[in-house]
Amino acid sequence: LQRLLQRGYAWHNAKPRRYHRDGLALLVLPGVFHPGFFHSSGVLARYVATLDLRGRSFLELGAGTGRIALTAARAGAVVTASDIHPAAVENLRLNSTRNHLPVAVVESDLFAKLPGPFDVIAINPPYYPRTPRGWAEHAFYSGEEHAYFARLFAQLAPRVASGTEVLMVL
Repeated sequence: LQRLLQRGYAWHNAKPRRYHRDGLALLVLPGVFHPGFFHSSGVLARYVATLDLRGRSFLELGAGTGRIALTAARAGAVVTASDIHPAAVENLRLNSTRNHLPVAVVESDLFAKLPGPFDVIAINPPYYPRTPRGWAEHAFYSGEEHAYFARLFAQLAPRVASGTEVLMVL
């Protein structure tokens, strides 16, 4: 069943797809994590929409299409969105423009090229313990023994200031 689901997702994700949710008009480019297929993106986006973010600095780390970053921008946050995947970076810029919402977009492996600290950091991390093979798999696979999390937490600690909120779906 898992192989069948993976093939179906790969087939669906092979061409650009339009996705509308919560007043956002997103385009999902091939190889970029589709925020509509998995509940984690929606859970985090709905929670972010409840926050008072006016004027607060906000980072979506591993943003993919930018659904969460755009939700924060619409709420008045000063938003930065990053991803390691070049197609996701292109997708972030495209969706920011399509929705007329300002988002600073950075191609970065975790915090390597990001300023900081931020008032709010939102992360929808990869969950599955396997080494990613190719860019698109970084959205799903966290490496053997979840190496992503060891790297994330080591880099996150110096980025967190007093009062920083870290939101993560696990």
